[in-house]
Amino acid sequence: MIHIEEAIDFVEAGLADAEREAGSYADDPHNFHARHRIAMEALAHRVIMQFGGRISMRWDGARVRIAGISSTSTGGLGGAFHNWLTAARRKAGAA
Repeated sequence: MIHIEEAIDFVEAGLADAEREAGSYADDPHNFHARHRIAMEALAHRVIMQFGGRISMRWDGARVRIAGISSTSTGGLGGAFHNWLTAARRKAGAA
């Protein structure tokens, strides 16, 4: 059974690492989106391996499902992970 707090900590740390790895748009605007996509896809892979998460990416956004909590974002994986953290924290606080 997946503990929601463990998943929150994992995604929170992984998201911070991925965003740091992608760097700033201002520093390199021509390559930022590719770097960001690669970093988020690597985080998605780690989430799948660690928690059996379900991740889907489409042209119109992304969906993340971890520990029975789902979120979506039209802003891609980064947005979906941020939205998932918000929903997971809310659920953990209600428990």
